[in-house]
Amino acid sequence: MNRSISTGLLLFLLASPVQAQIPWPQYWPNPNQPYQVAPPVRSIPNLDGVWFLTGNPLAQCQVQQRWPSTQVLFINEHGSRAPATIIGNRVWIPTWGEGGRGLMGRIEGDRIIWPDGNFWSRTPITAWPPFLGP
Repeated sequence: MNRSISTGLLLFLLASPVQAQIPWPQYWPNPNQPYQVAPPVRSIPNLDGVWFLTGNPLAQCQVQQRWPSTQVLFINEHGSRAPATIIGNRVWIPTWGEGGRGLMGRIEGDRIIWPDGNFWSRTPITAWPPFLGP
C-alpha cells in the first residue's frame, strides 16, 4: 500500500505542472496578424480651424490640430488655451471643466457638444440670437 501511494503521488506531481502550463502559441503574436497600433487615419476627425460658441459669430473659438494627430489645442472664446486628445468621436480636455475634473465633448458632424448643453459649431448662425420660440 505504501508503494501505491508513493507511485500515485509521483504520477500526480509529474502530471500537474504540464496541465497548468499555457500552450506555447499564446505567448507570442501571430506574425500573419499584426497588431493595430493606431486607429486608421480616416477615423480621426479633422477639427482644425475656427469654431463658434453656440453659433454666435461674436464668440469665436479655435482648434489647432496637425491632422491626423489626435493631440489638439483648444482655444475658447475668452482666449484660454488647453491641450486635448481626440478619442474616437469625443474630445478630452483634462484641464477644463468644473472643479478641475476635465471636460469631455462629443463630436457630431460640424459640432462639438459639451456636457452643459452648449456646443461649438464650425459655421456661425446668421440670425443671432437664434429664435428659441415662445
